[in-house]
Amino acid sequence: MSVNLKSLLTSIIKQVQYLEFVFNDIENGTTLNAAIGIQLDGIGDLVGLPRFTDDDDAYRAEIRFQISLNNSYGTPEDIIGFLKQQTNATSIQYQESYPAKVVINIEALISDIPGDILAQTERIAPAGVQIQITQSEPGQIFFGFDPEGGVQPLVSGFSEPNYVPDAGLGGQLSEKFS
Repeated sequence: MSVNLKSLLTSIIKQVQYLEFVFNDIENGTTLNAAIGIQLDGIGDLVGLPRFTDDDDAYRAEIRFQISLNNSYGTPEDIIGFLKQQTNATSIQYQESYPAKVVINIEALISDIPGDILAQTERIAPAGVQIQITQSEPGQIFFGFDPEGGVQPLVSGFSEPNYVPDAGLGGQLSEKFS
């Protein structure tokens, strides 16, 4: 190979390698998790959320919420998916209550639940639906009632499934007052 050809190829390869590095930076810098500064502003513009703070992490969290809001139809699955993403919950119980009310229990550490989670959930839910959120620690058993006597996971109450005296009506609590 001639010296001139080798020099030409070397200069072209260096430029192509530089372009590869630039394109790699563009690709990796435009993901929501990796973007900072102006790249994060660009993602915010795409989802319709102008920057309101200099803190990239706070802006990134608001962009995630805006993406959830933009893609939500207010279905139970949308709400549960949003809450799991925002709280790292191990379990979420979603219960509809008449009229137009939803009671949601988030099983997560209280420190993992953002302070504005109710306001955000209300924005994702259908208009006119009241949202009530409760929190329980992972593995905590809470009180409940199943009028059909079925087994409810993580629920203890009137419908204890293994309690049978007097045909199982009322459970152990009613026995205390008999």
